Amino acid sequence: MIGAPGPKGTFAEWLTYIESIHPASIDMGLSRVQSVGAALGLLTTWSCPIVTVAGTNGKGTTVKTLASALMALGYSVGAYTSPHLVHFSERIELNLQPVSNDELVDAFCVVEQARVLLGETLSYFEFTTVAALWIFKHKPLDVLILEVGLGGRLDAVNMIDSDVSIITSIGWDHMDYLGDTLDKIATEKAGIIRSHKPVIVGEGAYRPMLLSLAAEKKAQVYIRGRDFDDEPLRGKGQRLNQLFPDSVQLAIQALKLIAPGLGLLPEKLQYLFNHFPAISVPGRFQQLTLHQVEWVIDVAHNVHAANWLVENLNQLPEVDTTYIVWCSFADKDLEGILGAVLEKLSLKTKQKSVWFIGPLDHIRSAIQQKLKILSEHNLPNQSEVFETFEQALKQAYNQAKPNDRVVVFGSFQAANEAFAFIKKVEG
Repeated sequence: MIGAPGPKGTFAEWLTYIESIHPASIDMGLSRVQSVGAALGLLTTWSCPIVTVAGTNGKGTTVKTLASALMALGYSVGAYTSPHLVHFSERIELNLQPVSNDELVDAFCVVEQARVLLGETLSYFEFTTVAALWIFKHKPLDVLILEVGLGGRLDAVNMIDSDVSIITSIGWDHMDYLGDTLDKIATEKAGIIRSHKPVIVGEGAYRPMLLSLAAEKKAQVYIRGRDFDDEPLRGKGQRLNQLFPDSVQLAIQALKLIAPGLGLLPEKLQYLFNHFPAISVPGRFQQLTLHQVEWVIDVAHNVHAANWLVENLNQLPEVDTTYIVWCSFADKDLEGILGAVLEKLSLKTKQKSVWFIGPLDHIRSAIQQKLKILSEHNLPNQSEVFETFEQALKQAYNQAKPNDRVVVFGSFQAANEAFAFIKKVEG
């Protein structure tokens, strides 16, 4: 293992080092991260309300919506999300702007010193989560929003006690860590609920097990469609509410719950709803035009997200040919994802679709041999497997005409590579 880069080390050197200090990339448990967090004063009372967001899908959009709404109202907001699309600093935002690499290096130095003194090891996610919290702890924030990385109960984010919890959805994902039933997965996500505190539950997270666990903690439960109605929205952000109604409405309910503590009057809230701000959520059904061809890029990486992607695709105007560029990580339900798309895609689109697939530039990617097997057994005849995902993107780019559509999905890495490819061909 290489030594710590120190205060003069580059940001890239620090990330390489952080990846090397723990034997496992994922190591569920709070004892180690709580030890370091306590030493840095992160477990003491915070000066601002904290909202924690867990769920299978919709977490990032919920965080972005709440942060954007608070910013529009003039509040200072910290937001922690993962993973990132292009740059690591996207994970740690202050007032919707990523923190600087210099600030991150300073935080890494502080975390490393505490970790070594305690003799603890931290995974990559644990280390960077502590660094993010240390940065936020030293900022004059009005609200802090934290997105859970994996599950909830044993996730590093859960060392912080939140004032409001949000559980967006419960679906099949990360079964090796969260359990092989939806009740087990719900139990893990319910770990973020705090006693006698509000928990907001999305329609996709409504499960008796979750409600039972919330009742044990005497939490105040708010379920979309049962305990609160959707807020009508007008303004530039209306489109986002049409695409992601669950995420947007969960964020709005959280805003209503923390409003009294912020001194936010009902009339100011209503003004926000009438002038809802434009909100950018990169990689979530992101539509753009590349040389007169429509591209749709989405990070969908599980069955639930794939279903949602197809529902939105089916609402778009018909095109001549849809070129689908896909790859996911090897530990995902690859057959389930493909099955969801092929089952729900409209008949006309399915008949006029061409699939291009290839391995992502990531150690966790499904390999070419596996993709060939998937293509032979699951995809229509109009499909081709390439050596790399970039080659698949290039083929779609070369073949697509102005009245065609290119759809790229499968993971954050797939979206990342698509954006990099688009940047390259745009010159």
